[in-house]
Amino acid sequence: KLHKMTAASNLAVGFSKVIAEAEARRSVEEAQRAQELKLKKEVARVLGARSDAECLRVGGAGVEANLEGIKKAFRALARILHPDKAKVDGATNAFQRLNQAYNNLTGGS
Repeated sequence: KLHKMTAASNLAVGFSKVIAEAEARRSVEEAQRAQELKLKKEVARVLGARSDAECLRVGGAGVEANLEGIKKAFRALARILHPDKAKVDGATNAFQRLNQAYNNLTGGS
């Protein structure tokens, strides 16, 4: 009788582990989907910008941003949109647009 209880207990523990692993996998997949959606929104915002200044405002540069504010916004967006890191459609074009806007606004400095 004790052997049957131990086997049942081991089975229950095994099921619990399987369920926990499945929930953890699902959590990771949901986080990845959320990150991809956020990235797609950033790409759309950069590509939809009507001006160079608007393009960098997506990254947090204010309307009257100085050179440091522009650089900070550029770096923040460049980290997100870099083609080696961003694996969504349009990310390369958004990164090129961002570089163009940065160069236009700063004179390439």
